[in-house]
Amino acid sequence: MPENRLAGKWYSGIGSTLELEVEGSLLRGSFESVEYSPSKKFPLVGVVDADEGRPNRSLAFVISWIDDDPLRKKYRRSSSYTGQFHSDDDVNRVTSLIVNETAEKKQYASILVSHDVFTRDVPSR
Repeated sequence: MPENRLAGKWYSGIGSTLELEVEGSLLRGSFESVEYSPSKKFPLVGVVDADEGRPNRSLAFVISWIDDDPLRKKYRRSSSYTGQFHSDDDVNRVTSLIVNETAEKKQYASILVSHDVFTRDVPSR
């Protein structure tokens, strides 16, 4: 069986790194954000359409941005990413929902929605 094209390193437009391992329909890996916590890899888990022959495969994964380092305690959030892997263009297009921990009365301010594109190309800085 050929190597799964979704597996490996992916880069966002700002240089964050997404590393994926694929086993059937299961995704595992890590995410390293240049914005939130550079040089710290946060684990991720998710699912993907297991049919590797499809040119557009749906996928979803979650990341827990909980950091036990006392110098970085401000990073306490979780995020979910949902989108598609487009094998013809070798690109992952995802929409993310990021939730920061807040007091119950400030929950309205805790959610951020964004869109990311991950490619194999390391962005120039």
